[in-house]
Amino acid sequence: MANHNLWKTKPICTIVLNSQDSGFSGWRALIASFMAVTQKLLNDVIRSLTNRYIENMVKFCGYLMGDDWLLQHAIALGYETPKTQQDVQELIRLASRDVREIAGVYGYTRLRRVMTTKGKTFWCIVFATNDPYEGLPTNAPPEARYLALKELLKKNGPPRWYRGS
Repeated sequence: MANHNLWKTKPICTIVLNSQDSGFSGWRALIASFMAVTQKLLNDVIRSLTNRYIENMVKFCGYLMGDDWLLQHAIALGYETPKTQQDVQELIRLASRDVREIAGVYGYTRLRRVMTTKGKTFWCIVFATNDPYEGLPTNAPPEARYLALKELLKKNGPPRWYRGS
């Protein structure tokens, strides 16, 4: 037996044709009305999906570090100057690990790529996130947790929230 619930939904709009709306101009009016309603419906769907995406976007709370700063820090720690892009990535990983170990935050932080509100991407030592699968707290950390890293990185203020990239 067929399910006829589809036909029981409420109409989105009603288009009324007068007896004078016969011929080509009547059909043009009908098509124009239909297109206007369809466009409004599509805009509503797109707006709804965009709002859901923004609400579900992963955010990270931490301190930013640029690639150049991490590379300079790695070289200052005695690592060799990178020769390939793979060497660069390895040095960035090693430098971030060393910074987190020196500051004593290695056990409860992660290194993630984030984007600022201006669209620039940076590495971030992350203390918290809204992603439950990261295994990190969902709230910003207390000052005792980030103070040593703040001083090492010469940052002002507590860690900030950034969008994951």
